Amino acid sequence: MPEPGVYGEAVAEAVRRMCRGEFSKVVLARSLRLTSDRDLDLPGLLQRLARRDPSGYTFALPSGPGRTLLGASPELLVSRSGGRLVANPLAGSTPRSADLAEDVRRAAALLESAKDLHEHAVVVDAVREALAPYCRTLDVPARPTLVRTAAMWHLSTTVTGELDDPAVSALELACALHPTPAVCGTRPRPPATSSASSSPSTAAPTPGWWAGATPAATANGSSPSAAPRPRSAR
Repeated sequence: MPEPGVYGEAVAEAVRRMCRGEFSKVVLARSLRLTSDRDLDLPGLLQRLARRDPSGYTFALPSGPGRTLLGASPELLVSRSGGRLVANPLAGSTPRSADLAEDVRRAAALLESAKDLHEHAVVVDAVREALAPYCRTLDVPARPTLVRTAAMWHLSTTVTGELDDPAVSALELACALHPTPAVCGTRPRPPATSSASSSPSTAAPTPGWWAGATPAATANGSSPSAAPRPRSAR
């Protein structure tokens, strides 16, 4: 969902609105419904996800009677330990190739792609803006590096900071960041929001559960991980 034609119309309208300056970044939602004649082996699925991308954040959360939201994200929304924080926004991606030379070429091209560098900068700027009020110092590298998963190359920036108030919890930091442009695009002006929500050609499913963050926190407010989940299953 939606049908390819409807989704194509939504993409075209998003491009038109971006050209008019209403948005800098747009994220459109799609969903796929699959059925099985037997119960799913959730522990087995989680193990396979973790093995496929061992450096990512694999999760399974109850999401209603008989329902579980599961997935694996390579992206760290924010982590807090003591008076230090780390955020690792990812934006700008390209599929990997089974051919080594082509895989290397794609990675190098991603690092030089004006479109993807702009997309990445939009997200990094939003993360900087959200975290700066909490930090005494905030280090944001000038250029991204690459992160790879089994299927994709991503542009990555590791943001680190020293908190003004070490008592600030990871949850508060996550709430300040979420939603980032990585899952919902840039925060548009109110007229653009109202226009997009009322337009038939953008009648795509809302991101809902699929654009949330998956937190893990300890009793003292520190956080091993809190990862956006733009690609997951329920």
